[in-house]
Amino acid sequence: MTDQVLHALAHVPADDRDTWVKVGMALHHQFGNAGFDCWARWSQASDKWNRRTAVQQWRSFGRRVPGRPVTLGTLLHLARSHGWSGRFSHPLPPPPPVARTPELERLEARVAQKRAEDIVRTSGKRPRHHAYLARKGFAGRQWPTHADCLVVPVFRFPSRRLQSVQLIRPSGAKLFLEGGTARRGVYAAGAEDYRRRAVVCEGFATALTVRAALRRVKVRRPVVATFSDHGLRLAKDMAQSIVVADNDSAGVRAAKATGRPVVLPPKGQDLNDLMRSDGLDACIDLMRPLLRLTSRRSR
Repeated sequence: MTDQVLHALAHVPADDRDTWVKVGMALHHQFGNAGFDCWARWSQASDKWNRRTAVQQWRSFGRRVPGRPVTLGTLLHLARSHGWSGRFSHPLPPPPPVARTPELERLEARVAQKRAEDIVRTSGKRPRHHAYLARKGFAGRQWPTHADCLVVPVFRFPSRRLQSVQLIRPSGAKLFLEGGTARRGVYAAGAEDYRRRAVVCEGFATALTVRAALRRVKVRRPVVATFSDHGLRLAKDMAQSIVVADNDSAGVRAAKATGRPVVLPPKGQDLNDLMRSDGLDACIDLMRPLLRLTSRRSR
């Protein structure tokens, strides 16, 4: 099979670095480490060939990055653009599975972190209205966007180091960057120190609702959103915190496990559901007793 690939590659010059890298990525995707010899044999046609550099570059191809992979289709396009008109006489084997290792996961997390930094930096320059915000009762609110998605930074607790982003489509579908992690991840609204007196909730829309309620009654507290019901357990590490949970079995169970005071909307709802059905004042009335209680309590 690699002999047929080499015949196609014989038409492609190996001197251009961008082409050299794309061919390597395509061979790595299709054949795994078995594709290195094919890449090396083709690369040696260039005066720039250096085995040590090639090995280092090949190892980097094992790092999956967000977006579409470079496949053998790219290689064939390059070959045809340089005059190759043949076709493979045998079907290609399926690409080998990527072995999951702690090292690979760390590399993926670093790639995702860098991608998140780029998205947060560029999206902050173009806040706009969004269909998801309108559906959640915040039609007048503008927010940073990337493509057609809202951008919600994911910070690692308690360091507040950016580790990924959550992207929310107009439909409400929520995505995380490939390779990124939401483990111990939170979104913290405002610049306050959220390790004390935070109101901890699940989900971005609920965090916006809590923030709006606190502003209405002029109460200054950090608002922290987690990205799963399990993440609510981080409230145990936040002194004098309150938990606003979704009123379903998983949310109630996670909230009770924190040992913190819990605000629960009606059965089957989250706080944003309550705001959209009964108004913001209903949310304030629900939260008010615990806000008064915890202001007098120590940890």
